Amino acid sequence: GSLLHNFLCRHTNKRTDEYGGPIENRVRLLMQVLGAVRETAPFDKEFTVACRLSAHDLHPDGNTRDDIMYTFERVGDSGLVDLITTSVGMPDSPVPTLHSYVPKGVFSRCVKEIRTHLRKQKIMTPIAASHRITSPTVAEQLLASDSCDMVGVGRALLADSQFVRNAKENNHTASIPCIGCNWCADQFWKNKRVGCALNPLSGYELERPLHPTKHPRAIAVVGAGATGIVCALTLARRGHSVILYERNDEIGGQLNLAKLIPGKEDYWAILDHWTRELKESSVQLKLNCKFCRDDVAAGHQMLHAIVFCVGSQPKPISSHNFITAENRAVVGWWDVLTRKVIPGHKVAIIGRGAIGFDMASYLLHDPRVSRDEVVWLRENGVSTEDFSYDQNKHENPHRNQREVTIIQSPNHPPGLNVTSGWSLKNRLKHHQCVTLTNALIAKVDDLGLHLQVHKEGKTDVTNMILKADTIIWCFGMLPNMVEGTWVHEWIKDGAVDRGQAAADFRMYMAGSGRNKEGMQGQGEQDLLLCINEGFEIGSKI
Repeated sequence: GSLLHNFLCRHTNKRTDEYGGPIENRVRLLMQVLGAVRETAPFDKEFTVACRLSAHDLHPDGNTRDDIMYTFERVGDSGLVDLITTSVGMPDSPVPTLHSYVPKGVFSRCVKEIRTHLRKQKIMTPIAASHRITSPTVAEQLLASDSCDMVGVGRALLADSQFVRNAKENNHTASIPCIGCNWCADQFWKNKRVGCALNPLSGYELERPLHPTKHPRAIAVVGAGATGIVCALTLARRGHSVILYERNDEIGGQLNLAKLIPGKEDYWAILDHWTRELKESSVQLKLNCKFCRDDVAAGHQMLHAIVFCVGSQPKPISSHNFITAENRAVVGWWDVLTRKVIPGHKVAIIGRGAIGFDMASYLLHDPRVSRDEVVWLRENGVSTEDFSYDQNKHENPHRNQREVTIIQSPNHPPGLNVTSGWSLKNRLKHHQCVTLTNALIAKVDDLGLHLQVHKEGKTDVTNMILKADTIIWCFGMLPNMVEGTWVHEWIKDGAVDRGQAAADFRMYMAGSGRNKEGMQGQGEQDLLLCINEGFEIGSKI
C-alpha cells in the first residue's frame, strides 16, 4: 500500500508512460529510488540498506507470480540492497494477515517460493519472512526449513522486549507470548500511543519503573484471573510476601472461556506462561480456596493489605430486558461454552458487545481452520504456488451445520477491533451468518423471537418473528460486588487487635470487579484495562 508499491502493483498503477504498463516499467521508480539511496549511503558494513517488497498482494488484480519474481530478481541482483524484507496484502485486500485466526507463519510459504527461485538464479541476497511470527519457536522452524534467511518480528517485541535475548539463550518460554489480539495495531491506526494488552510496561518503560519496596508487606490477592495474576507477580517481584487465592481449580478466570473461541487458541499460551511465572516466583498460590475470614485466621499471618481481583460475572437472564426472557429456549453464553447446553440447529444470538460475535464464531467454525495452513488458505482463496487470489474460488468452509443470526441492539456497536473486526464479520458472512442491526426484541414465546426492525434513516418499523431452537443471551457482565464485603466487619470486629491485620491495613479492588458497570464484553480492551489495573496497584503498594 506504500507509494512505491502502488507503482509496482498493476491494480493501482494505471499509468501509460514509462512508469506504467508492463512490470519492467512499473519497477523503474523503485530502482531509481534505491539507486539514489545508495549514492548517499556509505558502502560499508555498518550501513545496511533493506527493501521491503510484497510477497503476495492478496488481491484479485494483484501482481502475478511472474511480476513478483521479476521484482525480487531486479532488486536482489542490483547490488543496491543488503537485505530484502517481505510483506503481504494491500489496504483493500479482503484477506486478513495479522488476526489471531491466521495460522502462524503461513505467508512464509510465499517467501520460500521466492527464495528458492532467487537461489536458482544465483542471487544470494538474504530475504526475511514476516507476519504472524509470534514466538522464537515459530521463527526457528522457519529458519530450519529454509523458508527464509531472517525473520521479521513486530508485535511479539511489544509483548516482550526480551524476545531476542530469550531466543538467543534458548529460553523460549520466558517471553510473554503475543496472542495476536491486535490491540497494538488498533492503537497505531487510531494515531494513539502503541502498547500491548498483555504487557503493561510496553510503551511505558520510562513512566512505569518497577522499584523494589523499602517496606515488605504481607499481602493477599484474591482472584487468579488476569488482574490478580499480574498484580501478585508485580508485588512479589518488588519484594512483598504474597498469597494468591483462587476459588477454582485453575488460574485464568474468564480467559479459560475465551481460549475456547476459534482464533483465540493463543490464550492457552499466556495461561501456560503465567503458570510458569507463578511457579518460579515467591507467590504462594492457593487453588480451590475461597478467601474468607477463617482462612485469614488459620494463616497466623498479619495482613497489611488485601487486593480483590474477583472479576465479573455474566448479566443474568432477566425479563427486565424484554418480556419472557426466562423462556426455556433462552440460554446463557457461558453455559454454551462450558457445554452445559448444546445449541440446536437454528440459533439466535442477542445482546451487545463482542461476545455475540465470538459466540457466532464458536458455533459456526471448525477450530482446526485456524491451525491448518492448507485449509485456511483454501478457505480464503489464496494460492502460495501461483501467488493468486480468487474470491470466487473460496472452498466451502469447515463449519458446524447451524443457522446463526446475530441480533444487534440499536445504537450499540459491537466494539470489535478496527484491524481485525472486519475480518471476523467477513468470516461470519462467509459462513452464512446473518446480522440484524437496529432490531428491538419485543418478546419471546414458543413461536420464537418477536422483533421490531427499524430501517436506518426511516421512521417505519417492520415486525417479524425469528424462529430459533436456541436463543443465546450475550448481554455483557456485572462486577462481583459482594466478594469481600465481610472485610469491613472483620476490621470492625477487632482484626487489628487480634494481630490479623496491620494498623495501616488497606483494601484495594482492581479489574472488572471494580467497575460498577462491569466490563462490556469488548474482549482485548477489557483485558488491557484489567492487566493495567493489576500492575498499577502491584507497583504502588
